[in-house]
Amino acid sequence: MEDCLRRSFAPALLLVQFCVQFVVGCGSNSDTVTTEHNAVSLVTLPGEDNTRREDQFVLTPQHIDLGDIAVQTEPFRVTFEIKNGTGKTLYLDKIESTCGCTVAVPDRKELAPNEVTTINASVKVRELGTRSSRLRVQTKGSEFSATGEIRWQAGSTVVVSPGSLSFGNVACGRTKTEAIKITTPDGSDIQSWLLHAVVLQSQDITLVRDDKGDTSTLSVTLSATNPTPGSRTSLQLSLKPPIGTISVPVDWRSSENILIEPKGVFRGSVKPGVRWKQTFLLRSEDIEIEAVSCTGDSLLSSERLRAGLLSCEIGGEFPCEPGPFNLEIPIEAVLREGQKKQLVFCVSGIVDEAKDVSN
Repeated sequence: MEDCLRRSFAPALLLVQFCVQFVVGCGSNSDTVTTEHNAVSLVTLPGEDNTRREDQFVLTPQHIDLGDIAVQTEPFRVTFEIKNGTGKTLYLDKIESTCGCTVAVPDRKELAPNEVTTINASVKVRELGTRSSRLRVQTKGSEFSATGEIRWQAGSTVVVSPGSLSFGNVACGRTKTEAIKITTPDGSDIQSWLLHAVVLQSQDITLVRDDKGDTSTLSVTLSATNPTPGSRTSLQLSLKPPIGTISVPVDWRSSENILIEPKGVFRGSVKPGVRWKQTFLLRSEDIEIEAVSCTGDSLLSSERLRAGLLSCEIGGEFPCEPGPFNLEIPIEAVLREGQKKQLVFCVSGIVDEAKDVSN
């Protein structure tokens, strides 16, 4: 049976084999582009553009690197070009960005075949560090799209000069002013960036604007109210994002500019209730002392020996209770500039209970 079937269909099989060989033989002389082993054939028809679809609608350049830039209030502006190479009119529908800091607008939305238009992009740098923004231009119906990228490295170029303030030695009761200059990234008025400025944990330092028209300068004034071996704090400048807070170290030494010599006296063993007198000197190196006063009637007399040197005499009564004692006599020096300086003179000793006040 099988031999009968094979003999019946043999002519038809020979005809099919002949047709296949004829087609393959003819294809060897055509413009057909074939893949490996002639598995698939792609024939280019007359008048057809075989340009890849992704090459027909492209942003140029595809990457723009702004490099190292400064954070600033005004946006950076860049341009791309896009060409319609599709052979038909296209309509730009929308431009999307991966960063809210970027806005892009085309010069023209309708593009004829082979027409070129400009995409104007602006980037407002708001954050520090390495950043990028990807653009995606789409045609109506999302038939074609093109992408581009803008990259940058943003740094803070707010410059504070000097970077730290040192008032040095400031006599108690005196003032000293130092200027601090702040340069903003875009050269604008510091007030457009400065939210507030504060000196931490110090009431001796005040900030004022420069009165000479230099809007980028702050004047820092120290009023030394108490003698201290050394004080240190910091000036905190709070700027708009993304700059944040800048800390400027501030240090100074406040010296005792009015000296009392001696600062006290030990009277040894004394009788209870006996009146006493004591002389001391008030010495000032750089400021004139106008007057001296004490609480009650403790101050007996004062005499100006020369400029910056006064001789003072105070007095009182020893305690009546027997035993050790320490009397602190408050003294107030009034300075030439109206400032007042508080001092203390100490009288100490031991009241002898064996000694009679009548003696």
